[in-house]
Amino acid sequence: NLRFGQFMSLNPTLSYQSNKNLSAGTTSNVYNFYLDSEITLIPKYFTVTFSTSYMNNKNADNNSNNWTVGTNLNFFMAEIFKDKIRPSLSIKSMFQGAKVGDVKTDTAVFHLQADIAF
Repeated sequence: NLRFGQFMSLNPTLSYQSNKNLSAGTTSNVYNFYLDSEITLIPKYFTVTFSTSYMNNKNADNNSNNWTVGTNLNFFMAEIFKDKIRPSLSIKSMFQGAKVGDVKTDTAVFHLQADIAF
């Protein structure tokens, strides 16, 4: 986890996995990348979060990859209510894609989320 002052944080993850099927004599290599970050626009009130992930699976039968990108604009209202209740609103977006062999799919999702904590 990397923090740059009070206003930005980055959390990268990178992994590699190799699986060998001894009975079939095949090998599968999986590569994963994930990045989560947050930028504070106005402390205690507004943040922007960003996340992305990528996975690639290479094997003898079929190659596949998946990716996701998400962005949220968050408005926290605890200060307005003197921290007695902690409501928040988030505008969220997510884009996903996948490819297995020659078949490709893409998806986009947008929504508004409201939360309240006591």
